[in-house]
Amino acid sequence: MQITFDDAKKYNIVPFDKRKGVEILLCKDLDKSKNFDFLNELIKKFGENIQLIYDKKFNFDKMFEEYYSMIRLDEELKNEFDTAISKGAKEFFEHIVKKALYIDASDIHIFDNTSNCMIKLRINGQLRTYSQITKEQTNTLIRIIKLSCGLDISRTIAPTEGRFTFDRNDFRVSIVPTVDGEKIDIRILGNTKHIYRFDDISLDITQQEIIKKYINKNSGLILVTGPTGSGKSTTLFTMMHYLNDGSKNIISIEDPVEYKLDGVTQIQISHAKSIEVENILKFVLRQDPEIINIGEIRDEMTARLAIRASNTGHLVLSTMHTNSSISAIGRLLDLGIEPYEIISSLSLIISQRLVRQLCPDCKIEYTLEKNNEYLGLKAGQTYFKSSHCKNCFGTGYFSQKAIFEILELNQEVKNLIKNNELTYQKINIKTLKEHLLNMLEKGEASVEEISKYI
Repeated sequence: MQITFDDAKKYNIVPFDKRKGVEILLCKDLDKSKNFDFLNELIKKFGENIQLIYDKKFNFDKMFEEYYSMIRLDEELKNEFDTAISKGAKEFFEHIVKKALYIDASDIHIFDNTSNCMIKLRINGQLRTYSQITKEQTNTLIRIIKLSCGLDISRTIAPTEGRFTFDRNDFRVSIVPTVDGEKIDIRILGNTKHIYRFDDISLDITQQEIIKKYINKNSGLILVTGPTGSGKSTTLFTMMHYLNDGSKNIISIEDPVEYKLDGVTQIQISHAKSIEVENILKFVLRQDPEIINIGEIRDEMTARLAIRASNTGHLVLSTMHTNSSISAIGRLLDLGIEPYEIISSLSLIISQRLVRQLCPDCKIEYTLEKNNEYLGLKAGQTYFKSSHCKNCFGTGYFSQKAIFEILELNQEVKNLIKNNELTYQKINIKTLKEHLLNMLEKGEASVEEISKYI
């Protein structure tokens, strides 16, 4: 019996087990699992050899996602997978890496469980199950990964990390021991294809002109803010790529170095070797730099050093974990930086998010049934929601779009900071919320997606 993804989604069921020719189906809803009319409907659809169960100890959504993996939804992909795994562990490992690169995944996750292993890919910010393999296949795969990184294959009870290169792409491997086995994350790092121009990262012409105005200055502090995975590093490296014309001494302090950029001096933080931001920055200032990139401002010491550098004739680029451009000011104040220090050094704040764009091939148009007061949406309006198809690998989304909120620290904004009066109501900028609602109106994003960021 083959229960398709569409039928499983429609009835909220997932194949759970098979006993003596009877297909055991796990039902998401307790009431439906006891409803004879619902069971009869399923029998008419799938035949009599089915049994419906409900068990709250199982996470239905997780089981559904893992059962309907990428290879189960795509026959061609399944054939490629079966061919690769039949050739041996090395070929299978290369197949996974090639597929991750082709799909433009950011990470490959290998979850080693008690009885089997889940291989998942992070696509457009979302984990998607690629396949399941046996425990024996998992152990062999882990050995191949460790050998690729030059790691000790016998080391299984302590965290370890390494790197390898495949098809001119760099990969960073992190391995941690768990109660079930070893958990592996393979981060796909950048090569030259990950270094972008401003046109490539969804900045409109006005936003590009504002950013270029400030990064072409000889001094000042420019902050890029947002949560983890919002594209801050990409924006920073886009700015450095633009500035890297061979006439400037650019030094970048990173933890870790992910993107390699020719012509930029890149220094990797090493806690074991006491190469900390606050230590190395003092020496960097003696290297005659025009531009300094500090991967992230996390504490008062780093913030003060960044401000001092920007006030002594250096352009300083950095990131912070804040939710908006204005909240970056509050974060600096919380770190102990005085308002006058912020006013004297900070020149531009770029707050950003990465928003999943709906797959244009399978997105579904629908009418909003009731008002959404939180987003200010009225019933009767037409929007789009996600579905699934082969072109988006069953995710409903085909890429991520960066949106930007840009705050210039002009004299008006500086006066508001000085008087502790800075609010969105008193400044004229296009907020992240406005960008999100614009994506919704264009049919690029769903209500569900933009609700995550507002």
